[in-house]
Amino acid sequence: MNTAFSEQSPALGVDWESWFTVPDRVMRGFLHPIVSLVSVPPVLVLLERQLRLPRLPNGPRRLVAIPLVVLGVALICWSVISLVTQGRGTPNPDNPPKVMVEEGPYRYSRNPMVIGMFVLLLGMGLLARSLLLMLYVPMLGLVTQLYLVRTEEPVLIQRFGQAYLDYQRRVPRWLRRGAEPLDG
Repeated sequence: MNTAFSEQSPALGVDWESWFTVPDRVMRGFLHPIVSLVSVPPVLVLLERQLRLPRLPNGPRRLVAIPLVVLGVALICWSVISLVTQGRGTPNPDNPPKVMVEEGPYRYSRNPMVIGMFVLLLGMGLLARSLLLMLYVPMLGLVTQLYLVRTEEPVLIQRFGQAYLDYQRRVPRWLRRGAEPLDG
């Protein structure tokens, strides 16, 4: 076995397990939303303009885009406020909610903050007339779906146990379909 890359590497003096844990916490807590909402969109728009790629038509896009931006921001804020006031914690994994939140936007979706981010990005894409930004949303959605199923949901099951399993059965990960009844 190569000792340079074992979990406790005496050659390098690095605890690889904690080395990978810190970036993961940073990614989940701060980096993912910052990169997703602040860094990537302008880079995509600038790249699109530099490469002279086709852009979305001008049309009345603002009539749709501005309400999407407002709705996305409102949903993100409502989700964060619910986690802070009802869950007595934050979206940051270093200070997670101590109480499971099932009210507010969490009554309709297990991930309303993420939905808000997607809605905001769609609005930003329309405002910028950016086809690349509009295509970025479903790609980000796929990555987010894989992350939630593999990483976040097992942690929530471990933290809240049967209560979270019951919540999973009642509330969809993303959105309700059609006229599904609300429990409670």
